Amino acid sequence: MRGPSYPGHMASAVRAMRENARLVDVVIEVVDARAPSASRNPGLFRLVKKPTVIAMAKADLADRGTTDSWRTEFESRGTLVFPVNCRTGEGVSDLLRGCRQVAEASPRGPGRLVAGGGRKRPLRAMVVGLPNVGKSSLVNKIASSAAARTGARPGVTRGKQWVRTGEGVEVLDLPGVVMPGRSDPRSVVVLALLGIVEESSYDPVEVAARALRILRARSPSVLKAIGVGVATEPTEEAYDGIRELGKRLGFVSKGGEVDIVRASSWLIRQVRDGKIGRLSLESPPGEERDA
Repeated sequence: MRGPSYPGHMASAVRAMRENARLVDVVIEVVDARAPSASRNPGLFRLVKKPTVIAMAKADLADRGTTDSWRTEFESRGTLVFPVNCRTGEGVSDLLRGCRQVAEASPRGPGRLVAGGGRKRPLRAMVVGLPNVGKSSLVNKIASSAAARTGARPGVTRGKQWVRTGEGVEVLDLPGVVMPGRSDPRSVVVLALLGIVEESSYDPVEVAARALRILRARSPSVLKAIGVGVATEPTEEAYDGIRELGKRLGFVSKGGEVDIVRASSWLIRQVRDGKIGRLSLESPPGEERDA
């Protein structure tokens, strides 16, 4: 399975991140709460040397206990974390307060928020993250408007845009950035399940087979709900699970052959869209379950 690609527009986004970092007081790194490690930008801190907070978007789709564990893990490393629900706005006010707290505690402190002539200016934040983690949805919720475009495809936001909010915050939304280095099979599978990498870059049957093993390890009740029984190992049993699922869904040709590609795509969509209930795809170090 191939790792995430790094096309020209992604390289441009990296340059934009570097160039615009000097304009802001704090960086909001958006990750998918279901996989906070795999959905992070591994090169962010080399690119943007600014105070940073983490927004764990789509927290309503992740397991609550696992989200709490991730929050504890990141904060033990000195980074404030705020689970947010971009549909309802839950957690967004806490996030904005956290941004101000981090900015004012930085070496330049409140002086950052003084414009020419001693006038107070708004807190400026830059929102960054991988494509499709929920960046633009977060900006929209912060702005309480449709100022930032959103979509279900990776990379919908193509150009930078500033959004002024009613909270005294100016937010800079930048295109999503995929950095090289996420090439290990497990991370690529997780990124595929979250819709962060393009569908053309992975085999849906391979991803679905791994998804079944993840479900067996993390949420066996989900397998029961969709009517599939599969062991964690060996791999062939996971493929049998896909065939079983395809048969149950009626994805069968006139000749009786199960369309495992169609069944695999169905399962991936269920996980991606949160239709199978709350599910976290990874746990903090030391709590990881085999998958």
